[in-house]
Amino acid sequence: MNEKEPEPVIEAPEGFGSEQEELPPPPPPRPEPSPEAQEVIRLRDCLIRLQADFENVRKRHLREREQWIQMAEEALVRDLIPVLDHFEYGIRQAEAEAEAKRYAEGMRLILTEFQECLRRHGVEIFHAVGHPFDPAMHEAVAHVPSEQAEGVNVSQMVPGYRMGGRLLRPAQVVVSSGPSVPASTDQTRTG
Repeated sequence: MNEKEPEPVIEAPEGFGSEQEELPPPPPPRPEPSPEAQEVIRLRDCLIRLQADFENVRKRHLREREQWIQMAEEALVRDLIPVLDHFEYGIRQAEAEAEAKRYAEGMRLILTEFQECLRRHGVEIFHAVGHPFDPAMHEAVAHVPSEQAEGVNVSQMVPGYRMGGRLLRPAQVVVSSGPSVPASTDQTRTG
């Protein structure tokens, strides 16, 4: 019953498509490279990879070398810090005696020159008095009542040292526990 009707044929307008454009011919198929050419390609790829690997190893070696030098410098400075502490202690003791004041002045000049040498090599000596206590930079050796606010460093036992942003030794400080609370004067007598 249902017969399919044939689809109508649409004709192109006159002059349309009557002249066919010429398409460029397809490229000729590439011949398979000879075994020698394939070996050259493979060896060139290996050479490029080896050059990249060598450059990466060279860069890693330079980074590691810089890290070793920095670690060696830090280790040397860490070993020198106690010597500096003892030197400063000796100067304070010499300044306390009248006969040794001339020697103390000379030792102070040597100490200043030594500290300046350390600064030129990236060592920073920092002091903490008057600054808020920072556990990342300070080591508390005592808490004392003082007029300073609680948590402020009121005195310093030894200075702190940093090198290249890394802490070599924290400053040893005495931290304020705040103003002292007077004992209660209101005592009741029983008796």
